[in-house]
Amino acid sequence: MKPQAIAASLALFSAQAAAHTIFQELWVNGVSAGHLKGIRYPTYDGPITDVTSNDIICNGGPNPLVTPYDKTVINVPAGATITHEWHHTLDSAGTSDAADPIDPGHLGPVMVYLAKIPDATQTDVTGLKWFKIAEDGFDSNGVWGVTRLFNAKGKATAVIPKCIPSGNYLLRAEIIALHAASSYPGAQFYMECAQINVTGGGSASPATVSFPGAYSGTDPGVKISIYYPPVTNYTIPGPRPFTCDGSSPVSTTPAATTKPVTTSTPVISTTAKPTTTSSSAPPTTTGTVAKYGQCGGIGYTPAMKTTCASLFVTLLALAIPQHVQAHGFIKAVKIGGSTFKGLEPASTAPNNSPIRAITDQSPVKNLQSKDMICGFGATPGTVVASAKPGDSIEYTWANAVTGGNWIHDTGPMMTYMAQVPAGQTADKFDGAGAKWFKTDQVGKKNNKWVQGSLMTGATFKTKMPETLADGDYLVRHEIIALHNAGNKGGAEFYPTCLQVRIKNSNAGEAAVEASPTVSFPGAYSATDPGILVDVFSQAADGSEYKFPAGPIADVTAPGATGNAPGAAEISVSSSVPVQTSTTFSVTSTSAIATPTSTSSSVSISVTPTSTFGSFVSTTTSAAPSATPSDLAAIRLANGRTAQELNLRFKTLAVTEKCEPRDPGCIDGEFAVCTPQGTWAKQGACFTGASCFAVPLANINGTQVGCFPQSVVEQALIDSGVGRAIATETATSTSTSTGSLATSATTTTGVASGSASTTSATAKASSVIVTAIVSTLTPISTPVASSTSSSASISTAPLPSATPVNNNSGAPAVVIGIGSKPARRMLRWERRGFY
Repeated sequence: MKPQAIAASLALFSAQAAAHTIFQELWVNGVSAGHLKGIRYPTYDGPITDVTSNDIICNGGPNPLVTPYDKTVINVPAGATITHEWHHTLDSAGTSDAADPIDPGHLGPVMVYLAKIPDATQTDVTGLKWFKIAEDGFDSNGVWGVTRLFNAKGKATAVIPKCIPSGNYLLRAEIIALHAASSYPGAQFYMECAQINVTGGGSASPATVSFPGAYSGTDPGVKISIYYPPVTNYTIPGPRPFTCDGSSPVSTTPAATTKPVTTSTPVISTTAKPTTTSSSAPPTTTGTVAKYGQCGGIGYTPAMKTTCASLFVTLLALAIPQHVQAHGFIKAVKIGGSTFKGLEPASTAPNNSPIRAITDQSPVKNLQSKDMICGFGATPGTVVASAKPGDSIEYTWANAVTGGNWIHDTGPMMTYMAQVPAGQTADKFDGAGAKWFKTDQVGKKNNKWVQGSLMTGATFKTKMPETLADGDYLVRHEIIALHNAGNKGGAEFYPTCLQVRIKNSNAGEAAVEASPTVSFPGAYSATDPGILVDVFSQAADGSEYKFPAGPIADVTAPGATGNAPGAAEISVSSSVPVQTSTTFSVTSTSAIATPTSTSSSVSISVTPTSTFGSFVSTTTSAAPSATPSDLAAIRLANGRTAQELNLRFKTLAVTEKCEPRDPGCIDGEFAVCTPQGTWAKQGACFTGASCFAVPLANINGTQVGCFPQSVVEQALIDSGVGRAIATETATSTSTSTGSLATSATTTTGVASGSASTTSATAKASSVIVTAIVSTLTPISTPVASSTSSSASISTAPLPSATPVNNNSGAPAVVIGIGSKPARRMLRWERRGFY
């Protein structure tokens, strides 16, 4: 399984966790029984995660089924082909919902069971005996059953065995999503039951299982990491499908070769040959890391996995929270001087708070859904918070699954308000039809999205307009995550509503006049320039970003005085290193790096313990303390090293000798050194990317892999190198000891074979890149370069990868999704994962 596929599956902090699904239509030999006809269905599309619950039978519990059940019983001839059709929500079919029928990142198997039942319309479904008739898991090409269902627009087929007895049955169609299945509970089970009557059957008696009981939380098909080690075989949970002749079920074939007799709609067969799980144990740790790292890179294949150190597994464990589901909710809010706590998503406790409770912390993806108003399944609290015009509102965002802070860092934060109609109160008004006016919006500050500060535990504070009238209001606070917004449907929306009651206004209980106003749903379009946008290619300061739904509104009420707009600010509750120095004076001594700093300069002493070309790294288990100036020095050195590597990669040829397992870049492609000491290119990077080195942030070193240019530019900017075209005056000291010798000039990257000191002056861009990665580069010699301000540097190698801050020696792994994978690097580094 290639890293692109691994990374695309990983949507850890991406647009995947909200993309649930519902089985809502059954076809018999190509003829539809009708939408929702004969199916026991919920209105909410959430999963079941407890395999011991009765909800695993036909759904329910957190996804209450619509009652009374439809009385339709669908006639199905024995031997007929049935097609089960799935969609994201009950009304998402045929819309622009990018997660319909299910988010493609919800990888896993698709199955169909039957259970004989006296009356298909009876309410009680406990105690039934089930047998499987179809399954589609992970095929020899590395493609999952969910992927085939997604490509077939939500349809998959199965064949009713000819030999089973006639009579009433429940047909249980099921999808298991494994994107968060590395721990239990983590796998997501989606199932609904259709009411059918089999005619013309036989007398066979299939072996059966029970629900609950058929699955265990420790089953290898239920508890599994589908990211690393790469999946080679997968054991589908439950029994193997029943066949009348007792033979193994036939292999899965695509819709093009198996389709219902009377329809041209593409469907897929979900009868797949059973497979078994076998995964190689990770190799033992050697204590050292190869030049740029050991595992992955674009083009990594399972055949190469024996060269990977178990360090990669450790890194994934550090970087990926247990049963990760991206996203978050408002944990607490301070309104004026009063603080209120909210419920965690899906909590069944009484909601004695002004924060409306939601059923899922996942992002809303369907812009036409009513969940765009206040979040998934939002229900009012019993409290309406008292406030006065101009009071501040301070939000604390959190992640319920990881028990930590907010986890995204790319996109705007906005706040809207709506006056509750006369005669109603905020704890009873659902927000439908409300006229919302925007009171603030914030994007970037100091070249960083303000949203990213929440990852450190910061709170977000805004201010209500001073020109409000007395009365009840809903306050709609929202984060939009844009890390995947370069693709239509990739933006993630996290709205939550508060209930407030304004008192002591100069306007009394007047009607508020605001312009402009918007409606939810309806305020946003999937093609709005602030929603369908590649923010990584925009100006670093955020000036090119266009907020959706227009400007902050003008808000007035007769007799009201004061300022109308809200004033957003970020309240940082945890320290984050800030890079402020612009001039570095570096001299080589025999001492370990001991930086001292002022606001304008840093003096660093370093030990020349490694040279460009050797790249042998050691790490320690304890993390020494580090000051912002330490980090600034390390980041700057890493940025220069990345530039040096990129210069060298521009001239690196397949014919050059190398050390086994070393990764590199040749002609823009990721390459790996073979055991014979020769380079082997692993194939082209994904569209819009090329192979390059990227600097780490909180530990000495760089990374090699495939990145979009804008991402690498940002990483170099963050390192302190910048991306401006500059006239560089540099002096570098280097020793050629390996196949990749230090460049003697910053323009050609050519080296002599002996130790030398070279001065070079050249006019060149400081970003030489277009470069998802999962390889590591330990420390190498820092290379002289400059930002847009001039720098005079006399360099020597920094010590080998000594961890700093709180990272305990863990180097970096970057795994992402889509066309902007390397944003994971910038996100995880800020969380302290490396």
